[in-house]
Amino acid sequence: MSLAAKQPMRDEAINRRFVLECSSAGHADAADGLMIALHGREADQNQVLPFASALGDYHVVAPRSARWAGLNAFGCFNWFSSMEPPVVEPIGFGDGLCQLELLMLERTDASERPCTLLGYDQGAVMSLMLAALWPERVKGIIAINGFWPRVHGWSLPDREMALPVLMINDRPAEDAATELRRRGARVTQAHAEVDWREHDVIVKNWLAQTALVEGWEAVPCDALA
Repeated sequence: MSLAAKQPMRDEAINRRFVLECSSAGHADAADGLMIALHGREADQNQVLPFASALGDYHVVAPRSARWAGLNAFGCFNWFSSMEPPVVEPIGFGDGLCQLELLMLERTDASERPCTLLGYDQGAVMSLMLAALWPERVKGIIAINGFWPRVHGWSLPDREMALPVLMINDRPAEDAATELRRRGARVTQAHAEVDWREHDVIVKNWLAQTALVEGWEAVPCDALA
């Protein structure tokens, strides 16, 4: 069952805003629609916002997790804890996923169309989970260095995911790819030595080729060259 089993009420959406800080770029009427961009571990929304903004004419919304990753609060936040991936700690994971569900439901209600999800590292994990829970709210995923999590005492509903997923990893991610394909997703995989600071050239090239994947519109990457 979804952690956010019903549509968010107005007061729930207001309460959620006090938990998740969001940055944004672009306009609400952007041609490519809404993109929700999720940062990785020990980071904040500034890790993904410029990258997401360069991918096309999107209205980018980049939330920051409310969970500190250490004593240094500046730019150091996690969506969940995981000592031995793919096993994740359930309480923090559930909190983060529920907050992101409410955010995505609210934003897609406002835009009246599905969103694109972009995630890096822990953000990629959360992107995959959001799409698995609410596939009708998602038109595609770019998941960079993500995995399919194992959460003690919790399992996802078995829903059809008839949407394109581009997975870029510098480590094996076959469990995630297999599960996505089992759910009906159109998965394209690429290997890259992912360095977020340098925007690895292989990552750029694969992003540029997503126009060749069935179901994807062109993803212009000139700004990343």
